[in-house]
Amino acid sequence: MGLKMNQFKLLFYRTLLVLWVLGIFYVSFSSNPTRDFPAYKTVGAEVLHFTAFFVLVFLFYFSFPLKRVKGLVMSFIFSFTVSALKEFGQLFIPNRTAGLEDLMVDMVSILFGVLVIDLINKVKIGYSNLRKAWN
Repeated sequence: MGLKMNQFKLLFYRTLLVLWVLGIFYVSFSSNPTRDFPAYKTVGAEVLHFTAFFVLVFLFYFSFPLKRVKGLVMSFIFSFTVSALKEFGQLFIPNRTAGLEDLMVDMVSILFGVLVIDLINKVKIGYSNLRKAWN
């Protein structure tokens, strides 16, 4: 008996979520990220922070289908916790420091991700209501 499509999607999103979090920690705990990851120098740390946590919010939200508001709140809490743990862990890595600036960039990207998801949900609800009105 195979997985139903919905179960497969959840497994897929949860696997991506775990891999994404592991990737964030792997890069964060490198003692010299500009040497180990050339994108740090090319793109910039802030852009990578923003992208990493923006995507993290989406992955968590789709991995755990909760009611809209609860899902957004839990996505925020989970993503912020990962960000805080990442910064805390950097205190113990040679040549790395925990930075309030990094935490703030992460927070902005997390909030932006939550707002984008909320906007998408509102558009979907509005479109659904519009279709019902026309039928």
